[in-house]
Amino acid sequence: MLLLGKAFGVGWASFDDQPHDFNGPTNTVEIVIAGLVLLFGTQQGDVDALLSTNVPFVLNSETDRLFELKELELTTAAEEFWFAYATEWIDTIEMVAELPARMKYTRNTKNVQVTNLTDSNEDLQEDVTAFEAAGYLVHEASHGFVDAHIACATGVISCDMDQESAYGIETWWRYRWLLKNAAELDLDACQRAVDVLESNCRSMFDEGDYPPCVATEALCG
Repeated sequence: MLLLGKAFGVGWASFDDQPHDFNGPTNTVEIVIAGLVLLFGTQQGDVDALLSTNVPFVLNSETDRLFELKELELTTAAEEFWFAYATEWIDTIEMVAELPARMKYTRNTKNVQVTNLTDSNEDLQEDVTAFEAAGYLVHEASHGFVDAHIACATGVISCDMDQESAYGIETWWRYRWLLKNAAELDLDACQRAVDVLESNCRSMFDEGDYPPCVATEALCG
């Protein structure tokens, strides 16, 4: 856990904390670290399966680039790919008091800002889970190479047109992870994870026949 924090430039002081080990996350920096552990430390198949039919083209293109840069192969574990992906696009992670979303990415510095992810945040009824935090980090890293968000129907700029986007990549990761690991979750945790996936899908105007958005009912079966 400490090495992961160092690899991603976690600004412990900004979280009003110091590097430490922990069992279950109880504060924001621990939730972030737990998300990184889940993203890179749980089995998710190999890259060949990750790049199955209907993978977003923007992710496929980024994968081709990382293959050359990081010397990856189709037989590389997907979690190893996501580590290469995240370390390429995230240099630092720090906490700030307020944000319009859970996290925010700055492209020119590769910095991820994080707001309070616990239920002491009046916008949250429960602490953010490791699964949720991992998906947020996948999403924010994608802002290093995808187009910016567009306005939602409400006028707030936090939606995407289709799967060729930050939400498209986030939903792809969530869907592929659940395909491999949903059976290890209890029903309530699995349904909460699926609810997050479906919420992501609603942030894209054109879901089309994108598998993560049309094949969610069987994930917790």
